[in-house]
Amino acid sequence: MKKIDLIFILLLVVVLSVFWLPTIDIPYWWDSAGYVVHTARQFLETNFNPLVPSDEYTDFAHPPFFVALLAASWKIFGESLLVSHFLNFIFAFLVLFYTYLLGKELIKDKITGSLVGFFAGVVLLLTPVFLAQLGIIYVEIPAAAFAVMTVYYALKKNLLGYLISGILLVLTKEIAIFVILIILAVIFLNKISLWLRKKEKVDLVGLVKTIFIWATPLYILFLWFLYHKIISGWWLVIPGRELGGGVSWGRIAAVSKFLFLEQWRWILTFFIVFSGFFMVSKRDLRENLLNFKILLIVLILIGTALIFGLTEFLHRYIILGLPFFFLLFFYCLALFFVTKSVRKKVGVFLGITLILFLFFATSWDDHRQIKSWHFPPLEENLEYLDVIDIGKEMASFVEENYPEAVVYTGFPSHYMLGEPFQHHISKPVEVYDCKDYQEGDKIDLIVFHFLSPSEINCLKMIKELRFLPEKIFAKNGKKMEIYKNPNL
Repeated sequence: MKKIDLIFILLLVVVLSVFWLPTIDIPYWWDSAGYVVHTARQFLETNFNPLVPSDEYTDFAHPPFFVALLAASWKIFGESLLVSHFLNFIFAFLVLFYTYLLGKELIKDKITGSLVGFFAGVVLLLTPVFLAQLGIIYVEIPAAAFAVMTVYYALKKNLLGYLISGILLVLTKEIAIFVILIILAVIFLNKISLWLRKKEKVDLVGLVKTIFIWATPLYILFLWFLYHKIISGWWLVIPGRELGGGVSWGRIAAVSKFLFLEQWRWILTFFIVFSGFFMVSKRDLRENLLNFKILLIVLILIGTALIFGLTEFLHRYIILGLPFFFLLFFYCLALFFVTKSVRKKVGVFLGITLILFLFFATSWDDHRQIKSWHFPPLEENLEYLDVIDIGKEMASFVEENYPEAVVYTGFPSHYMLGEPFQHHISKPVEVYDCKDYQEGDKIDLIVFHFLSPSEINCLKMIKELRFLPEKIFAKNGKKMEIYKNPNL
């Protein structure tokens, strides 16, 4: 590794640390609390046998790699927020590091490639949805890291590196299998192209053998589903739970809109499209876009929009495609400055990054007023921190003033009150889900908010039981309300 690489990597570590350090005491949030933390504790309690999450925590046959790694980290170092967040830091660094390396592979001039990879990594870090996940212990950042690693090793034709990263990719996030399928498709198309241009002799047996070997992550994922079926009795989705509901052009449009247009990404998308038309119109520049490396990047972006449009979508899912999006942007930008000096390129890239920083920063926290039912969860930016703050205040108030109370609420305030290992409360109170309430059950307090559909039951209970307002906890348009039994 050259000196310039070490400099860029050190800069990435420094920039990442600046944004990561404030996250080290953030409690677990949403699916991190509901699925990851519970499953990691389950693995510890069962000594990692079996490696299948309980049906109580997930409706899907999620592969276990990240959760098992988290549980192993707790077993070695003890469970703490610092240990959990440091694991997230490692994967965030891997995303940035391999984004940097992949940028170097896209352009022949290694200095320019280094700039493409470095600034793509920095802008990725500044993106509101990625920045939010930096403080949430979940699979999105690890999956993005393995996706970029897999593509990098595929382009380097490093079979061992590709197989390791590809297998870890599908064992982290099963739906990321589309990345493997796209790589296989590009390998096939590249071979066909070479044969048609008569640069290689036709070798169908060799092509089949290559595809078979490079498809190994698919076989491993199948073995995982088979193991899951043997242990749990079902394959992909728990019986009775629908996945996606079929083809939905509206959902595909929603995913595409968020991936390519929202949080100021429309600026980058416009430039990419403009660059594409411009390059295609110039014969001497056309080959810069019409190559299989760029085709692979473009197909992964299209695949990201399609796969989550066809299944299910939460805003955090697009993180899988974002490194490729920013690489494509800076690649297109670099093509306009190929013949310029290094100083000129650095100035342009740095200037563009600073401008994007100013735009992106305005979307880090929208301060939306949540006055009606809101779902999906607040994870596309840092607004979830508002909910964590008021949740901790609410839990502290109940713990101090009503430690013996029976509380009914929904998700996520349910775990904030009843599970100290989620780091919102020091001693648990007796808490139940509003959907489980039966007439005559003892009930002292109801905690209500608009952040989860399950809270509809709580609102109904407040009206029917005529509970009285006790305390409101609010911040930046989000609030949790405590209602008290009038006989308490």
